[in-house]
Amino acid sequence: MSLYPEKLRIDGVVCSLAFFCPVDGTYLAVFDRKDASLEDIEAIHWEAPTITGEGELPAGHSYEVADITYANSDQCYHVTLRDKGQRLGDVTAYQAEIARLEAALAEKT
Repeated sequence: MSLYPEKLRIDGVVCSLAFFCPVDGTYLAVFDRKDASLEDIEAIHWEAPTITGEGELPAGHSYEVADITYANSDQCYHVTLRDKGQRLGDVTAYQAEIARLEAALAEKT
């Protein structure tokens, strides 16, 4: 039985809990050993993870793994993450729209 509820998934891996640590500005993600192995956690694409469900870990951001520890007391992996900022994704269509609007404005003036 888990001490934590299943609240979110990161790249399909069940993450029991994720919260912001205001003291050092990092996030802590807790993975129950029954739901995730160390290999599963290390395989997460932290540069662009797909985050679904409830938790304080912002979707659309890139992360850097600062530390992974295992706590035998709760049989969970504790992953400390540094937020590297929001990902912009593919902005090609947006750039093309800006160029089209600028050209239209130039024609009018």
